[in-house]
Amino acid sequence: MADHKELIQWILKNKDFFDIVVTDYNWIRPVFNSYWDLGVQMQITGVFYDGRGSCVDENIALAKAVCESIERNVCRRSGISSLGVAGHLNYEMASYNSRTEFIERYALWQQFHGVSHFFLKEKTLFSFNNQTAQIEIYEAKTNSHETVTLVIANGLNENRPYGIIFGLGCHSQEEQSKRKAEIECYRNLTAFFDNQLTPINETEFKKIKSPTSIEQIRLCLDPAYAGKIIRQLNFSDHVQTLPLPPLITSQIDYDTSSLMDCPLVFVKTTLKESPKDFTLEFLG
Repeated sequence: MADHKELIQWILKNKDFFDIVVTDYNWIRPVFNSYWDLGVQMQITGVFYDGRGSCVDENIALAKAVCESIERNVCRRSGISSLGVAGHLNYEMASYNSRTEFIERYALWQQFHGVSHFFLKEKTLFSFNNQTAQIEIYEAKTNSHETVTLVIANGLNENRPYGIIFGLGCHSQEEQSKRKAEIECYRNLTAFFDNQLTPINETEFKKIKSPTSIEQIRLCLDPAYAGKIIRQLNFSDHVQTLPLPPLITSQIDYDTSSLMDCPLVFVKTTLKESPKDFTLEFLG
């Protein structure tokens, strides 16, 4: 969120009204030097919403986290899924971020349905607080020249087995796609290593009326469930192009009055014709 100053001013002006609480997750600095990973909780019309943002600039990380918090509120009030939704101070960047978020999920959905475009780019070892995890990094290329990155921390073969943690990224620049996916994966992996995330099985998960993204991540940490997921993922052994179907991008109209005239624009990208089973909500 390069043009972030207007949002930072809005945050400072309204931080008490929304009871904004900021958490600095310092796991990130030993892993990605000079990065910030900030969590935000804010209260909007009596409901608390969480958001997360990462960047080398602390203010931009804060702006991203607040944007995600408000996005959750906008989606809830609009009665829509957050899949393919993104916010920004201008429509063009909101549209771009919305599109890339949708593409990364669409690519993984295709993979789960037997259309393989991801290939193994590299394997590495992630270390944190004397704990390690095997990491696999996969890539796919779209016919509109984006790189989609899938990072998987796989604990199924560890001495004390656990499940899997995903991270997804999509960007026109390969390194930015990879970094986004790594951060998404590693922030949850380090939380697991710190015992802040514990696995739940499918039976426990199905008893939850409205599972949160955290509960979906906890489900994937269950070895039995994760094993089934991994068996569905038949990766390619060479680079393949992911053809994108027609996409529709539209601005979300929302009431800014309850949000103190929030300057953010929110956009949603969807398929022009969506299969009925198109969802990846279970992956968090």
